[in-house]
Amino acid sequence: MGHDPLTPPRLLLLTVLLAVLLAVLLALLPPLGGPSDAPDPSIRQNLQLTRLLGGDATVDPGFRRALRPRPFDFPADHRQHPDYRSEWWYLTGQLRDPAGHPFAFQFTLFRQAQRPPDAQSADQASANAWRVPQLYMGHLAVTDLQRGSHRSSERFSRAGPGLAGSSATPLRIWLEDWALTAASPGELFPLRLTADDPAQGIGLTLDLSASKPRVLQGDAGLSQKSPEPGNASYYYSYPRLAVSGQLSWDGTPYPVTGQAWFDHEWSSSVLAPYQSGWDWFSLQLDDGRELMLYQIRAQEDHPPTRDSVLIDRQGNKQRLHAAQIDLRVEAFWSSPDGTRYPARWRLRVADAALDLTLVPRLADQEMRHSIRYWEGAVTVSGSHRGLGFVELTGY
Repeated sequence: MGHDPLTPPRLLLLTVLLAVLLAVLLALLPPLGGPSDAPDPSIRQNLQLTRLLGGDATVDPGFRRALRPRPFDFPADHRQHPDYRSEWWYLTGQLRDPAGHPFAFQFTLFRQAQRPPDAQSADQASANAWRVPQLYMGHLAVTDLQRGSHRSSERFSRAGPGLAGSSATPLRIWLEDWALTAASPGELFPLRLTADDPAQGIGLTLDLSASKPRVLQGDAGLSQKSPEPGNASYYYSYPRLAVSGQLSWDGTPYPVTGQAWFDHEWSSSVLAPYQSGWDWFSLQLDDGRELMLYQIRAQEDHPPTRDSVLIDRQGNKQRLHAAQIDLRVEAFWSSPDGTRYPARWRLRVADAALDLTLVPRLADQEMRHSIRYWEGAVTVSGSHRGLGFVELTGY
């Protein structure tokens, strides 16, 4: 999800999506303060949000705002930040089994606060777990690149009585039985991802370890979203993870290894009214470097906003200015509903001697859930080779 820095796109996706999701959930689920009966699980399966037209630009003044760089506090900052409205934890990766069978995956947990925490809500929550004003959403996707098949799943829950949340001992972030669980309470990695959807025939049990140090994005972790004070987020990444474990497809287990990317971000901000969608790229080059780039598209009377960071082999970051980046679309793909997405890019950064061609490994990696967006694995060729992930929204 820098630059005239804007926050990376997935946080913007979260803010827009969950603003609408919140209203729907509150209409469908029992009131927060009503009976303590669990919500009907069918609500999560049947919830359909066919389109989103934008976000609510107002923010409850009780929420904290990302106004300036702050000292990060780990491991506490790996967990949730309920005094901010929105938050997400995000993993993407590409894998192979011992025979070379290629796969890709995405796993994201989103949190959205109904209201800011205060003494009264804390007292109410202690008396009734359903009063905890936190909603969670999860997305899981597995792509069998050899078979040319992309499958995905979505679920929702209130935090409720232990249904979703984060904890310190062990360090864990979860939504029902989908979970990120650390091996130690003091460190995020090694980290285990467990998530499956038997109805879709997909599942993951993956162990992840950091091959490179943590990177604070933007200005020492402050990712400024637009010029207005507080319209920003706190954001960090682990841009290269070593992955091993098991992937299941239609009940068949595959031992897999590969590499992944992890992001965590929190904020109380939303898309500016003139912003219409974004293109986000995370690339892992074979020479040991990583490149993150996103552009946020805008209406005709506003220019798009771009930000990029190049991470060297030791994990040091170099911010790239928009003027240094030449990104051009060379092909398109249309989804079954007619949505037209970019499907091949030429990316040049002359100052870094990069001239890259990015091609989806499978044309149809569209996420067809509460909203539709394209998120999938790509190959990198040209001056350098590698693998990556791309997210496209607002098309």
